[in-house]
Amino acid sequence: MNLRSFGALAALALALVACDDTNLTWPDAGSYESTAPAPLACIPNLDGAIEAYEMAPTLNQLASYRVSPQLPVDSQEGRLVDLVGTVDDAGRRLWDWSAPDSSDRVADLEAEPLADRWYASEFPGGEFVLATDAGGRLEAVYSHDESGLMLYGLASSEPDPPEGRTLLVYEDPVVFIPFPLSLGQSWTQTGVIRNGTLQGLTPWSEDDVYESSVDAAGELRLPDFTFTQALRLYTKVTVKPKAGARDGYTQHQYSFLFECFGEVARAVSPLVYDAEQDPGKDFSVAHEVRRLGWF
Repeated sequence: MNLRSFGALAALALALVACDDTNLTWPDAGSYESTAPAPLACIPNLDGAIEAYEMAPTLNQLASYRVSPQLPVDSQEGRLVDLVGTVDDAGRRLWDWSAPDSSDRVADLEAEPLADRWYASEFPGGEFVLATDAGGRLEAVYSHDESGLMLYGLASSEPDPPEGRTLLVYEDPVVFIPFPLSLGQSWTQTGVIRNGTLQGLTPWSEDDVYESSVDAAGELRLPDFTFTQALRLYTKVTVKPKAGARDGYTQHQYSFLFECFGEVARAVSPLVYDAEQDPGKDFSVAHEVRRLGWF
């Protein structure tokens, strides 16, 4: 059928309807009513504090990040990163991380139920897991309640990966993030591991010392989002082996947190094995940079 004949049929149909409606019965139709959208679970109130409900995990919901390319674990190279930002005349701090980088990779990360994991029985009290590395080879076990986000330890995502199994369980969970979280807070926790397994090496023992502080707040600009009131969480992790053939190390990390979104950006320093070479919290080369993205 060509367009001309289609047009004729349409005109004919209209003519037939218009000719005679004496035998047609039209039921009364009610007005169309739309269904109200479901309310959002969390809406930022920009009060300068992150409450427990504003950082509650949503299981099996993907979050996509722009992540700098993977580097060898011991690499001292990385991407230049501005952790200081700028401060305007009114004292407002701004971090501009909005420049795109063609070398970025996309990592889809999600919190998943602990019960589904091969190591679930080793972490009583744990609730969910989240990958610690963008490739998803190592996972951390957490729980969440009104008092804080608790960290129970780490495990390899697979029971027997090529590099060997990892199962590191803290004797007592550490408070990874206390609630409510606000500028000026600081805390130190030590995770004690005894008789663990690290990449197939067992028994493995270590102390992980976490020194954390919320040391700044301000606007964070990313390629796809701008967060007007982000909190900057600084964490220094010092790993002190008690047995085994590996040296200890220190690593510095900055996480930018925003109400209802959680961690929206991250910068992690290279591993530091020599205290004299430690750049401290003012590192300018990041082993990994993550930025929440829209894909």
